[in-house]
Amino acid sequence: MKYIGRLIMLGVASISVFGWTSYDFFYHGLFSPTEILLKGVYFPFAWWAGYQFDKAKFLNKKVIEKQNELQDTFESMTSAFLSLDKNWRLTYANSNALKLLEKNANDIIGKIIWDEFPEAVGSTFHINYYKALNDQVEVHFEEYYEPLEAWFEVRAFPTKYGLSVYFHDVTSRVEWQRKVDKLAKHDILTGLPNRYYLTEYLEEILNAKNHEDHVTTLLFIDLDRFKAINDSLGHHVGDVYLEKTADRIRKLVPSNGFASRYGGDEFVIVLKQTSKTDTEEFVKEVIDYLNQPVIVQGQQLYTTPSIGISVYPQDGNSTKELLQKADQAMYAVKKQGKNNFLFYSPNFMLSSSRKMLIESELRKAIEHGDLSVHYQPQYKIGNHTIVGMEALVRWEHETLGFIPPSEFIPITEEIGYIHKLGKFVFKESCKQLQHWHTQGFNDISLSVNVSTIQFKDRNFMNDIREILTETNVDPQYVQIEITESALHNYEQTEQVLQQLNELGVKVSVDDFGTGYSSLSVLQQLTIHRLKIDKSFIDGIHAKNHRSKAIVKTIIDMGHHLNLELIAEGVENAEQLAYLQQNQCEYVQGYYFSKPLSAYEINVLLEKHNTFHQSV
Repeated sequence: MKYIGRLIMLGVASISVFGWTSYDFFYHGLFSPTEILLKGVYFPFAWWAGYQFDKAKFLNKKVIEKQNELQDTFESMTSAFLSLDKNWRLTYANSNALKLLEKNANDIIGKIIWDEFPEAVGSTFHINYYKALNDQVEVHFEEYYEPLEAWFEVRAFPTKYGLSVYFHDVTSRVEWQRKVDKLAKHDILTGLPNRYYLTEYLEEILNAKNHEDHVTTLLFIDLDRFKAINDSLGHHVGDVYLEKTADRIRKLVPSNGFASRYGGDEFVIVLKQTSKTDTEEFVKEVIDYLNQPVIVQGQQLYTTPSIGISVYPQDGNSTKELLQKADQAMYAVKKQGKNNFLFYSPNFMLSSSRKMLIESELRKAIEHGDLSVHYQPQYKIGNHTIVGMEALVRWEHETLGFIPPSEFIPITEEIGYIHKLGKFVFKESCKQLQHWHTQGFNDISLSVNVSTIQFKDRNFMNDIREILTETNVDPQYVQIEITESALHNYEQTEQVLQQLNELGVKVSVDDFGTGYSSLSVLQQLTIHRLKIDKSFIDGIHAKNHRSKAIVKTIIDMGHHLNLELIAEGVENAEQLAYLQQNQCEYVQGYYFSKPLSAYEINVLLEKHNTFHQSV
């Protein structure tokens, strides 16, 4: 069949020539030279015409084969695909596209896209498709299409015929990201914006144009005697009390205000474009309202508010300054009898003497090595075997007594000694890890906290390499713990994480859920473990379904990202059971052991090893 055209044309030529020849010979008895010439040319012409027919047929077959091949390719794609000509007519849509768009091919092919999807006119889809076609550039965007109640990720590429559009439904991912974002920016218990969201909000105000022209006041609220409610009636009652107090604050805040839970029994309210007089009137309302009893489980419970106020711009030009000064004013209220308010004054010297003393003594302690490192065991949740230790710095002062890390570490950062402190802790703990390994506890790993300041220091990686070499520790047993705030500068963070990964050191995100981590960032960074913050674990009890749901969501997300999960602050069997039920791999907390000295850990390991050998 390859030569069908040529055979047909030669057959036609043969019949024609035979007819002419017979006619001339019969009637004239001879052939003219011209006729002989023309008839001699006719056969080559017929061959050529037949060849052209065969060639066209062959090419048409190839075109059809290519079209079928291309269609098979588009149909096998996981993405939805459609093509448009330059007049916005739909020329093709694969089965995935038809399914997502809830259309039939016969209904839309050949139709103008804006007629078939009129709700898209003027939308991001419309704007970007026009940009791609008119500017001949690729566009990539995500947009919600209301008629289908779905989010789509779209890539459109200009072609010489029009546009090629690839898209897929990302509704699940977008909703998951929003859920994570809300978790990151809102307090779990009260639903109010958390400390991170507050900082973000204040930064927006301070960075806004003409912000110097407007007065902003910051109210730092602490509930007096709330600790007594927690201690006497239990945390579950305290949680309900905080929830109801947060509802009251939420109702009080005016349209120019912003309320947040700062932590514990502390709340912060920001009032924009206000005056001192208006602020005073508002604060009096807050005090009156928060003096009213809160009924929990049939009991009337009371606390009173101590409120410190700082004013922008007179008391500071940064979020940190405004919070610090409002906090100082709040403590001044407590010192004067509580249940009142004060504006910040430069005369406040509350706790300054202690802070100065700690700062002075801290310099000496770091220089002379008077700090120590304790270790809190980490357990595998399935069989309760000890798998690792978290290194925790401790300071027992000869006259001031035990000074908690939450008090002296921020001062260490302020005076620029955090690098020395971090290097000391890492070196001491690596030496101890090597000692445990030489004693036969070869599977024990080490987790060391690193501050954001230390993590971003240019000498950080050099210090890590130097100490690992000096102590002869195998890097695969070392894990660096960083907070979520260290993830914000993606490029710098990823560079350091890659270097740690190449070295063999693992990385864990500490206090996960208390900061702000984009899901996409977590997917891209070289991270091995998420540590669920203690504040979430504290909320795991029979009546707190919200906290349980949050913890489960974090665990599920970690598994989705192929990350290990460890929960800190586990203090009772109910928390442990819930974590085990939801497949959290590792735990640590006072339910198993408080932080111990190196000597106490040695004793614990010996007992633990003996017990498991006997079992």
